[in-house]
Amino acid sequence: MIKWVDYKNFRIKIFDDSSFLNSIDSPTKYKNIYETSTEDKFSPSSQHAIIVFEDEIELNSAILLGYSGATGIDEDSFIIKDNQLIIRCSNKIFSLDLPSLQLNWMQETDWATCFSIHTYQEDIISYGELNIARLNGNGDIIWEFGGRDIFVSLNGLDPFCMQEDYIELIDFENNVYRIGYDGKEL
Repeated sequence: MIKWVDYKNFRIKIFDDSSFLNSIDSPTKYKNIYETSTEDKFSPSSQHAIIVFEDEIELNSAILLGYSGATGIDEDSFIIKDNQLIIRCSNKIFSLDLPSLQLNWMQETDWATCFSIHTYQEDIISYGELNIARLNGNGDIIWEFGGRDIFVSLNGLDPFCMQEDYIELIDFENNVYRIGYDGKEL
């Protein structure tokens, strides 16, 4: 899926680029390459590309390479705020400066996969396979919460739902959790 986002006077293209090879033989090239791991690398499970345009001229580009759980690009993959593109790839969240796409920070929020990210007040909520986490604007984890099983539902129920005063979670065994935005179970 390709997502186009307008921010200030920039047009930003965010998409999966499975054709990218981390070598000189790659059919696609990016100015910045950020990887979620520096060891035990095989083939990336996720490859998310970002290109920033101004007046239809490419200013900068970057690709994120993830080696844990596979992710794609959708509505809950990224947030743009305060001249930052905050985007998840595999099991990590990246903050990239706009429009330079220089890395501000990278934070692992789940051992396996980060399914989506959301805003809450000035912070970021990460919905992962094993953990829910709240991060501040600097990428520091304020709290994490894990259940008895993975936060995936096979019966059609939404396993992650942000309410006004709490987050409701359902795990694989249909256990239901309610946690406040302070990270404590209700």
